[in-house]
Amino acid sequence: QQIYKNLAVNVLVPGQFYFMQGEVKGPGRYVLVSGLTVTRAIAAAGGYTDYARQGKIQINRGNRVLWINGSEAEKRPEKDLPIEAGDVIRVHRSWL
Repeated sequence: QQIYKNLAVNVLVPGQFYFMQGEVKGPGRYVLVSGLTVTRAIAAAGGYTDYARQGKIQINRGNRVLWINGSEAEKRPEKDLPIEAGDVIRVHRSWL
């Protein structure tokens, strides 16, 4: 018989997802985990593509549209928005 001293438990609530679109390396549906923010969600999607407009990220949340500056959020975590179930995060293409 063994006694485990260090044990980690991850709990996922089924049916809670968010969606990544646009200029990220892995667009698609992702499982929502506790403490997830916009910049962490982008990292989970593989990061930005070479054509991403990091300064203007769109979050569709129900009937509302929120905007975040991804470059600023990486430098100043208080500007990074938490993700909610059903959010659609879209990284637009840079025109430069």
